[in-house]
Amino acid sequence: MKKLIAPSFGIILALALSIIACNYAWSWRRSAQSMRSRLDIAKNTAVCQGELSLASAGEQSLPFTHDIAFPKGVTLELRLPVQAGMPAVKPANTADLSSDAKTASAGTGDDAPDATTDEAPRPAAAQSPDDLVGLLHAAIGVIQLYDDFGTLLWEDDFANFVRHRLDDERGEAVMPLRPCAPLAIRERPLGRGRLVVVIRRPVAALASLPLTLHGRHALSGLEELQLRMARIASTLLVVLAALALLWAISFVFRLRRAWHLRHLIQAPPSAGRPILYLLTAYPRWSETFLRQDLRLLQAENLPLLPVALYPGDCECQPGWPKVTLLSDTAPAPSAGKDRSDRWHKLIARLLPDAIHAQLSLLSHRKLRRRLLTECRDKRIGHIHAEFADVAALLAADVAQYLGISYSVGIHAFDIHACKYPRRRLFSPAAFITVCNQAAAQAFRSHCPTCQDRLNVLYHGILLDTWPFQPERQVEGPARLLFIGRLVPKKGIAILLNAISLLKQQHSDVRLTIVGAGPLEDELRTQANTLDLDSLITWTGVLPPDAVRTHIQQASCLCMPSVVTADGDRDGIPNVVTEAMASGLPVVGSLFGSLGEVLNPDTGWPVDPLSPEHLAAVISECCAQRDECKRRCKNARQLIESRFDARKLAGIRADLFRNLTQAGH
Repeated sequence: MKKLIAPSFGIILALALSIIACNYAWSWRRSAQSMRSRLDIAKNTAVCQGELSLASAGEQSLPFTHDIAFPKGVTLELRLPVQAGMPAVKPANTADLSSDAKTASAGTGDDAPDATTDEAPRPAAAQSPDDLVGLLHAAIGVIQLYDDFGTLLWEDDFANFVRHRLDDERGEAVMPLRPCAPLAIRERPLGRGRLVVVIRRPVAALASLPLTLHGRHALSGLEELQLRMARIASTLLVVLAALALLWAISFVFRLRRAWHLRHLIQAPPSAGRPILYLLTAYPRWSETFLRQDLRLLQAENLPLLPVALYPGDCECQPGWPKVTLLSDTAPAPSAGKDRSDRWHKLIARLLPDAIHAQLSLLSHRKLRRRLLTECRDKRIGHIHAEFADVAALLAADVAQYLGISYSVGIHAFDIHACKYPRRRLFSPAAFITVCNQAAAQAFRSHCPTCQDRLNVLYHGILLDTWPFQPERQVEGPARLLFIGRLVPKKGIAILLNAISLLKQQHSDVRLTIVGAGPLEDELRTQANTLDLDSLITWTGVLPPDAVRTHIQQASCLCMPSVVTADGDRDGIPNVVTEAMASGLPVVGSLFGSLGEVLNPDTGWPVDPLSPEHLAAVISECCAQRDECKRRCKNARQLIESRFDARKLAGIRADLFRNLTQAGH
């Protein structure tokens, strides 16, 4: 029952977080809507608008209505018609005023002489914008703002406003005044008031032109910033609420699973019931180790029922184990697969692990149903899944449903970059096998509570089929060999660059590439660009006997493996152990698990890996024949002591026997 406490607490906590986030999101959303409404009203509402006359001196009053408070108050703007088609106006300053304006500005009220009578003014249409603005500055004295009780709130001298611009579309000179922002209208709405413009003296030249004053709310970027922040915050809270809800759903699945698993760990399979050996796809030409292990386990008289979810990438050959396929067709590659894979990985990272696993089970529901039927029809007592991928996920789910045990075999990529929750795959497992120490270390770091059920078992080779052959061809060009899938983790592009460097150094080498894969066209293009077509032989996929012939005739095996961006890497490829058993020198990197067999005593490690360093090590390996013999002999001894396939198959078979006899 202790296993039910954590999921139950998680459900309560996730639901609480979701409710709190939704509440705050709704509140901030309403705040943003209210702020948006206030801004729209402020932008579309004129607090003051009316025409002024410069025909006579005195005070002219305009109604002023201010119902919404904003920090910057109100912006006032004077508009004065000018002649259409005037040239562009440069900003005026006090030094640009006309002589009439200067004379008028020297006056001090109505007693001042009328400058307009001293000289007949030019018609308004003949005035330049600078002249008109200068006359306007001379005519207007001060602008005052009063509240409804007659209290003066703000006053400023119009002579301070010297900036103007030309509105070509309307044919007006626009003079924005400094913001009118008394405390009374910044902190609270003023309501009704009066805006008084004091005309210091009449100007006959402007008497016939309508002078319009506009007043609007002065909005700053702060209001828009607050609005955007409120919207962003509400959106983030909605996302947080959704994630918390998904988290709660994931805990529901965990609670359901924990409820079922309380009996699973204590229910070992009955003795004599078959063991379903589950593979993801079969046969795959590169997975010779799985075919060999399956054949050797069958030789141990275990009641194995081999089953694969999908067909592999080649035809089943004579002598290969027969496997029942649950699906007749492999998943069809869709257009834009790389892009869909990127989106799938992104969504998988964002979703909780339990949700991702449930969605995967839902998408593979037909395979799950067929696997469940197979287990019931054959009365399966235990399921073993090779690779911690969809096969392990289905095996764990079906075993949980039937109340039987299961186990998982992991290799390299499936533990370093596991697609599904590791706890879900491994915690209830009866035992876990791993084929190299690097993967074992990754497993221990990710699943420390399961390491007592971890068994490190290499994929060995049949030593009698790979006799030691230390003598290699000396005359002629050095025959370099690569065997494997043409995929990014194999580092073949680095090998091609190294061959190009050897060619530039006039080294006599030839390279044979055995295998196929998605990068073949790209690698052929690279080889053609580097002018290596005459030095490289592309054989494609070959049968085992042909591969053996190439190993026997080569000068060295090149394995420049790398770790890709998504964490994919090599384990210990069978071709490496086969080459070492045969006396073929191995030149390779130390990425993945190659360092477990490749060191300066057993081969030619390349560290750090680069085309230059790889080319230098290949040259050194091909030149030092005596040193090659010594290292190859050490490599053979290593393979004999740790990679005997028959001994390892016996240990693997004992795991299944002990499981059926004593439980787990």
